Amino acid sequence: GLGDVYKRQLFALSGSGGIFSDSFFVFADGVHKIVTEIASSVYSESPSLAVRLKNELSQCVYRKADLDGISRSLGISKTTLIRTFRRECGTTPYRFILDEKLRAARSLLRTTDMSVKEIAYLLCFTDEHYFSRFFAERYSVSPKAYRARREDGGRDRKK
Repeated sequence: GLGDVYKRQLFALSGSGGIFSDSFFVFADGVHKIVTEIASSVYSESPSLAVRLKNELSQCVYRKADLDGISRSLGISKTTLIRTFRRECGTTPYRFILDEKLRAARSLLRTTDMSVKEIAYLLCFTDEHYFSRFFAERYSVSPKAYRARREDGGRDRKK
């Protein structure tokens, strides 16, 4: 509850007339509890916020990521979204989404006969060349070579 120190200070402010009633202290105690709960949830919610962000961003594998929309839906600023995600996950939201898209691409190359162009389109890359460049940077092999290696029984090699 509201500490005795605060109550004494309020009594001192009111002078000997005692303008603060018992109902005021009940109200002040309630406000104090609410503020304390909000403050503790803000500080203790960072990990769960990061988990919620990760879940939201994971859904961006097959669509364009909208960080502004995600931040609005979570009730935080885009800056807070990026900062919190980077602090809790060790990477930026953009890099996380790109990594998820590349993991999905690797799976699609292993398990389907979709063309590189179709996979690039499905994963919302601008074009197949842009996609192929990112894939090659990450896995040190082009998507076509990766698929060929799969057919030869080759193992994945992560950069």
